[in-house]
Amino acid sequence: ELGDSGGAISHATSTALLWQRHNINPDPSQVARVVCSYIDMGAQRAINEKQLIAAQAYLTLGQRVCFGHPYYRSRAAEYMRTRGDISFFDLDLEGAIHWYRAAVIMSDELIDRVRLIDTLARIAIIEIIQGNTTLAKEYLKEARRQETPQVPPREMLVIADDLMPIPDERARIGMIFLIVLLGIGALSQILKVIFGRKKR
Repeated sequence: ELGDSGGAISHATSTALLWQRHNINPDPSQVARVVCSYIDMGAQRAINEKQLIAAQAYLTLGQRVCFGHPYYRSRAAEYMRTRGDISFFDLDLEGAIHWYRAAVIMSDELIDRVRLIDTLARIAIIEIIQGNTTLAKEYLKEARRQETPQVPPREMLVIADDLMPIPDERARIGMIFLIVLLGIGALSQILKVIFGRKKR
C-alpha cells in the first residue's frame, strides 16, 4: 500500500522461503495469492534485467505458492523463451530448441511455437548443407508437428523443405530391382541345396 514494491517482493520471498524451510504447503488463500503475485513481480523484473539465476530462483519459489496459475506458467514460459533467445543469439541452436520446447510445454503461446519452428528449420538447413539429410528430416518433422491453424506460414520452413534433396526415382527403382534379383538368386540357391539333399 505504501508503493514499496521492492519491499513487498522481499517480504513475499521471505514468506515463501519460510514455508519451504518448514515444508509448509499453503492453502490457495488470499495470503498465498498475494505472495505469489509479488514473487511473480520479482521474476518479471529479473527476466527484464536478464538476471536469469534470480529469475529461476523466484520461479522455483513460486512452484509452492502459485499452484500452477496461468500467469505463473506464462512467466515460466517467458523465462524459458528468454533463455532460448540468448542461446539462439549465441548460435547455440540446440540449446535454443531445448528452451523453446520447454516454453511451448509450459504455456503453449503462439510466439514460442513460432520460435521453435523457425529454429528447427534453421538447424535442418544446416544439417542439409552438411549432408545429414536423415537428421534434417527429423527436425523438419518436429517443426511440422508444431504447426497449427493459428501459426502463420513460416518462410524458413518452406526454404528448408525446398532444400531437402529429392530422391532419384530411377535409382530407387533400380535398387528395388537389384534387391529382387538378389532375393531370387538366394532363393534358387536354397532350393538347389534342399532338393539336392533329397535326391541323395
